Amino acid sequence: MKNRKLYIVKIISAYLVLFPELSISQQSNAANWASELSPEGLEIMEQNLLNSFQDSNPQEISDALSLLPFGRLNHKDIKLPDYGEKLTPGQDSFITIDMLSPQRGAAESKIGNANFLPAQFLVTGAEKQRSVARVTLKTFHQGLYPGAGWGTGFLVSETVFLTNHHVIPSRAFSKNVEIQFNFQRSLNGDPLDIDKYGFDPDSLFFTDKSLDITLIRVKPKATADGSTTPGSKWGHLKLQPSIDIIQDTRVNIVQHADGRHKEIVIHENQIASATDNIVCYQADTEIGSSGSPVFDNLWNVIAIHHQGVEENPLNECEKHNRGIRIDRVAETLMKNLSKTVLIELGLE
Repeated sequence: MKNRKLYIVKIISAYLVLFPELSISQQSNAANWASELSPEGLEIMEQNLLNSFQDSNPQEISDALSLLPFGRLNHKDIKLPDYGEKLTPGQDSFITIDMLSPQRGAAESKIGNANFLPAQFLVTGAEKQRSVARVTLKTFHQGLYPGAGWGTGFLVSETVFLTNHHVIPSRAFSKNVEIQFNFQRSLNGDPLDIDKYGFDPDSLFFTDKSLDITLIRVKPKATADGSTTPGSKWGHLKLQPSIDIIQDTRVNIVQHADGRHKEIVIHENQIASATDNIVCYQADTEIGSSGSPVFDNLWNVIAIHHQGVEENPLNECEKHNRGIRIDRVAETLMKNLSKTVLIELGLE
């Protein structure tokens, strides 16, 4: 059933590529409708779409289909060339609570393993989540319409944004996306005002496919008083060149899962294991969560979310969601960026 739904979505995507005169609302309604269809409805939908293609050029249909890994679903196919060797506690910053000093162990037993948290946990989290933004499309792309959520990312300085390579793979592609801060709901459940920014890849652009990261400059907004940087309004998160990855302690992920309003997972999200390059954790994510910051319970960024559970995991780590270790990200940036940029990022 799942594969059949994906097949129908792919046909719809091809249909929209072949008939671009459809409005954005029609595109959105078609996709939403298909996702809710019964098995019988899917068969009718499939036949109707195929009938609509009968007067089209077969090669044109084939070309349209070949272009489409159907929207954000292509994020599932991303995999690092080398996750690195699995670590045992005591190796490369991967430890257990018992290995902490008595003072830190006491704090971690309350913040990490227990179900109660200090009151400032909520206050600090509310502040940290502000710098997380939704990456959205500006143009029609892979079956998704302009304005659709494409991924997640976060500020690491007042004007520097970090996300996955598979979210923004090149300077050229960065022109097809923008970021939205404050895409979330108020205490009353009403949508808040969105703050949009574009990119300036000519000023700063760094990508590393092997770690699945992209660092890019955000273009300040012109104002009556000069200009406003996104970080001056929304803050930024600190890159950590050294971290502790503490087995069985909890992580928290702020994300735009499936392009939705900002959400957070803070329950039953334990670190399961780690390798040289990644952290493996039990935490809910969806397509669109790519590039989200992964926090420990002290709200330190320990990873950037990279990929969810694979359908046929080959090893223990692949049974969990996983993120790129932020100390590996910092290490790579320190080897490749100028001193000026490293000072800006707090890495020099």
